[in-house]
Amino acid sequence: MPRPVPGPRWHSSPARLASAYRRALPDFLIIGAMKGGTTSLYDLLRTHPNVLGAYRKEIHFFDLPARYAKGEGFYRSFFPTRLELERAALACAGPALTGEASPFYIYHPHAPGRAFSLLPHARLIALLRDPIDRAFSHYRHARRAGWESRSFEEAVDDELSVLGESYRSLEADPHLDLPDHQRTEYLHRGQYAEQLERWARVYPRDQILVLRSESFFADPVRTLHRVEAFLHLPAHTPHRVSPSNVGGHAGAIAPGLRARLEDHFSPWADRLRAWVDA
Repeated sequence: MPRPVPGPRWHSSPARLASAYRRALPDFLIIGAMKGGTTSLYDLLRTHPNVLGAYRKEIHFFDLPARYAKGEGFYRSFFPTRLELERAALACAGPALTGEASPFYIYHPHAPGRAFSLLPHARLIALLRDPIDRAFSHYRHARRAGWESRSFEEAVDDELSVLGESYRSLEADPHLDLPDHQRTEYLHRGQYAEQLERWARVYPRDQILVLRSESFFADPVRTLHRVEAFLHLPAHTPHRVSPSNVGGHAGAIAPGLRARLEDHFSPWADRLRAWVDA
């Protein structure tokens, strides 16, 4: 059976929109975090015979207001049909699942409520990288994309002076779209504990799996098997395992700046210990 594959653009095709009523909603969401290995994890999950991927990894339905406004049919159009999943389940003698991975979901203040209203039984996976390394990798990504011209230290200083200001604007206005905020908010996106707590206010804790990116980078197959168990899938080992879109190098951060950032993230690290599995 042909597997859905990521497309080059985020909009859905007229044919898939027309058949949206026959398509499934996702069983799982990889909600974050950006530069934490979500692409690699999703790619590995898609090699599982019981998993049919979406037509693109990142749909950004629950975080971008223009896409959310298109409604459930638009969202369904990115997923396989229920018949495709039934056939896959018969072929594999087990459950067949579909899902997507949009790493801005974990951070967006309105994503948890939107997701729960449509997917109350979905299982959520968060892959969290050391927030300092994540911030620097995010910064390097923004530089490569042409969104950023400041030095990393300048960007840090600027963000610390207005930390959370753009986020509070998003909280206040669910229709607001701040692409620059999404592209260059390096530090606030690493305050993971408050983000997970927001998701746990609407989803049961046993539907949320939180993992360390560093554990995934060190042993991706072991982490994959943990995710498969969480999704009630039989263990499957891919033929080839290689990281995707990781980026960033811890050693490139000046020691003094790293010490400042360690101080900044210390309170959030304490709150995160109750969440993160090894």
